[in-house]
Amino acid sequence: MWTLLPSERLRYWQNFRNDLNQKALGEAVKDTQHLWSYAPFVSKYLTILEVDKWPDPWELIYENHYCDLAKALGIVYTLYLSDHRPELEIRIYNDPMVKEQYNLVYVDKGKYVLNYIHDEVVNNKQVSESLSLVNSIAVSDLNLHQF
Repeated sequence: MWTLLPSERLRYWQNFRNDLNQKALGEAVKDTQHLWSYAPFVSKYLTILEVDKWPDPWELIYENHYCDLAKALGIVYTLYLSDHRPELEIRIYNDPMVKEQYNLVYVDKGKYVLNYIHDEVVNNKQVSESLSLVNSIAVSDLNLHQF
């Protein structure tokens, strides 16, 4: 998907979301994690300080630039725009030991946690207790009700 032309990428993403609708939530979550694990990476694209300036779902896919936070946003957009519509939240953590930021997607209050380990779905009990919660962004903060 990531190497396609923008219009083809948008079409692929639409078909991907439609395919998720035919699957159980657990499998849809796993497939979404897999897709976004291989998105092209850039070091800095979005900032937690400017949520109101984040791209909408179609702009994100069209622009095709994904820092770790943008990948988390893409995961949220993908699942939110499927028929599943689970409870979704982006939680931003810092690891004080290694000075690293984690942008995790909590699905159904942490039953599934995405964007923590490459191409793996974990749950909230597997997230290190040494991480410090910096911020959380609910779907309502993203103005997705219009979609």
